[in-house]
Amino acid sequence: MNHNQQNILAWYRKALSLDLFDEVHWYSNRNQEAEALAVKLGMRMSVVVGVIAVISPNVRWETNLRDAEVLMETYWEKGELEATFCKISTYGTNKTKALQILGGGEIFNYVKGPKVSSFYENILYPYSSGAVTVDRHAWRIWKGLETEFSDMPDLRYHNRYQQISEDYREVASQVDLLPHQLQAITWVAFREMNGNING
Repeated sequence: MNHNQQNILAWYRKALSLDLFDEVHWYSNRNQEAEALAVKLGMRMSVVVGVIAVISPNVRWETNLRDAEVLMETYWEKGELEATFCKISTYGTNKTKALQILGGGEIFNYVKGPKVSSFYENILYPYSSGAVTVDRHAWRIWKGLETEFSDMPDLRYHNRYQQISEDYREVASQVDLLPHQLQAITWVAFREMNGNING
């Protein structure tokens, strides 16, 4: 086990000591919330999760889900133009991607980048996904950092993201979890130990 894998394992043990094992179900719980929203709006699950994923960067889950619902309801009830001016907590370019998906665009033309595409897959397929959503907390866990106050390199480069993901997969196999389950439980532990900081 390499040094970074040991760091992940250490955070997993911290999560267990904090009685956070149920957080392995984080993505399956989000799947259920997304499914409930899809049923409510009469939309395909893949579209709902696509919208959620593209507007997710730097947004807490509760806000992410609420914003997705507001944007989708506005789009279907008042039209694309009104939805364009809908106030939600995301970057303008990400809102545009969401509107393109709602307009019938091919989802994978907009669900791009390793983090967003992994988040999409983890929520849509929580019982089988092998993807790892690597955000700033997941990176700090991998690095063995105890706090959020540290600079993070650009993880958009495929090789760097893949290296971190592979280390999560290796540790997950050793503790009998899916990779995203390990990422989720350690991610929650990191937030808990840092005052529930933004994810």
